[in-house]
Amino acid sequence: GTLVHRGFLDAWKQIQPQVTDDLVQLIRENPTFQVGFTGHSLGGALATLSALDAIHKAPELAKNENLFLSTFGQPRVGDKKFAKFVDENIKAIRTIVRGDPIPRLPPSWPIPFIGSYKHFGEELYIVNPDQNPAAFIECSAEDPQCSESVPLGELRLKYHGGPYYTVNMGDANREPNEGDENYDYSADPYFNYDPNYNYGGAMGVNGVDGAKRVNATKEVNSTKEVNGTKGVNGTKEVDGTKKVKGTKGVNGVDRAKGYR
Repeated sequence: GTLVHRGFLDAWKQIQPQVTDDLVQLIRENPTFQVGFTGHSLGGALATLSALDAIHKAPELAKNENLFLSTFGQPRVGDKKFAKFVDENIKAIRTIVRGDPIPRLPPSWPIPFIGSYKHFGEELYIVNPDQNPAAFIECSAEDPQCSESVPLGELRLKYHGGPYYTVNMGDANREPNEGDENYDYSADPYFNYDPNYNYGGAMGVNGVDGAKRVNATKEVNSTKEVNGTKGVNGTKEVDGTKKVKGTKGVNGVDRAKGYR
């Protein structure tokens, strides 16, 4: 059998029931449609498992020319046998930007009792993302002349977001405590930009160590949140000027429901 990274497999199992059956049914009902599985980073790993799961449930989809897999900045998903299985069943293309460290993980060298992880499919390698992000070369999986050739000291997390053919990764639902080193938030029409927030800093993980708020208070639908101190008898003073009736919120934060 083949081996797959447990974390990727567990993540896929969480969404599998909502995806595979309906997808297979739609593919069978529309056999002439072209169907692409795509994703960035972890999404690329999940797209890979989604494509293979669809083929497992509907074996007639294997080697179907209307199905393809195209990922961006994807980490290694499984071992050598897994990579071979992918290559035998679906056309797969992985786009990688020079200097992106994520596609180098998990490492390809042998791990005791586990084996070694291997990439699959064709690699489209963007050699010079800073000067010419639209240009790429075609490589085979684990080609030592492509992304594998970059010294570890030259890997930078900023390249994980692109540019992929001149397009950088963005997030239309970005939260204020999520940061991105090179993202122009003020120019994003889908992002509710607030000049009072500090959007700088390194990208956070699960909302940690991202961009930090400048102000301690926030108005949302006439409800004020204050990270802080309680007043006396359920009454809170903010900056010594306003008093609000408080009802205790979650995690020790008092919420004042529009009362002043």
